[in-house]
Amino acid sequence: MQEEEHFLEEALPIAPGERAFVADELAPFVGMLITNLMYAAPLERVIAARAERSLGETIPLPWIFIVANCVAWLGYSYATLDHWVFMSNFPGAALGLCCGTTAIAHGRPMQRRAVDRALVALAAVVAA
Repeated sequence: MQEEEHFLEEALPIAPGERAFVADELAPFVGMLITNLMYAAPLERVIAARAERSLGETIPLPWIFIVANCVAWLGYSYATLDHWVFMSNFPGAALGLCCGTTAIAHGRPMQRRAVDRALVALAAVVAA
């Protein structure tokens, strides 16, 4: 263990207080920004689908997986009181719900059935 700490001190020539800032604040903040940008990626297509009142050939299932993933992580953030995990996943859950409701409202019957089935299955998994 001491060898590992010694290696880190040589690899990261920054003061311990700065190292704590990077590990405890900067890295989680950057991670939160990246995840929220990732969850916002389908918004352009969702806005277009709402304007056209059709999903077209868009596959909406990833949007439902976003909801399930974020809800599961929100449960973890509640259990551990980790505000970084919460801030990384609450916007994703909200955006995923927005995308999912768009799929239900504007999808073809086959797309809506796939979304319904995925929602039920993933709700059971997340609840377990």
